[in-house]
Amino acid sequence: QELQKKINRADVLTYISKFTKDQVEKYLDVPKTKPSHVIHCGISLKEGVNSEEKPAKAPEGDFLFSIGTVVPKKNFHVLVEFLKLFKDLKIVLAGTLFHSYADDLKRKIVEAGLKDRFILCGEVSEEEKYWYFKNCNAFVFPSLLEGFGLPVTEAMNFGKPLFLSNKTSLPEVGGNLAYYFEDFGPQSMKEVYEKGMKHFKENEPHLVSKLKERSLLFSWENAAKEYL
Repeated sequence: QELQKKINRADVLTYISKFTKDQVEKYLDVPKTKPSHVIHCGISLKEGVNSEEKPAKAPEGDFLFSIGTVVPKKNFHVLVEFLKLFKDLKIVLAGTLFHSYADDLKRKIVEAGLKDRFILCGEVSEEEKYWYFKNCNAFVFPSLLEGFGLPVTEAMNFGKPLFLSNKTSLPEVGGNLAYYFEDFGPQSMKEVYEKGMKHFKENEPHLVSKLKERSLLFSWENAAKEYL
């Protein structure tokens, strides 16, 4: 009701993704005559961050990275069964742990015997975030609901392989440069990951270049120009 009042008052509507625009138009009354624009968010990585120092919770060896507030819509729990299918791989998940879902995730990790391989960092500094993005093997993000998906653009900026849910706005952000989980069965996720990593390694210089090029689309400078 409050959102509808704002729509009624607005002269122009802007959306952070086409997905968000479609959802608003589906569930709220938006006059067709009202001007509307999709303006994507920019990458929120600060300039000049020194990321050389290894974070205290950083693992040894290969690891996947993910970041986001640990709440049910992020769907992070599916990564537990996925990780059990590998012997040496690790997952680092950064993000606030205030929700009861985070407690459930911690319990699942311990029950699966993955306490040393599934690392929950909690909130991280800009320097720590840089280090994880810079040094991970790939970025994994099984979220069920995103209005945009800012961490995806950050991983893209580092030229990292992207393994994403095929839900909501994520295909819009990742485009044809990401690998998508069609479902969240652990074996299915493992197949997507292994095929994706094989494809990425075979085409690495080209794909890294294309990912970094695509990341340039998502800048606050571009967004500001579009808003103006």
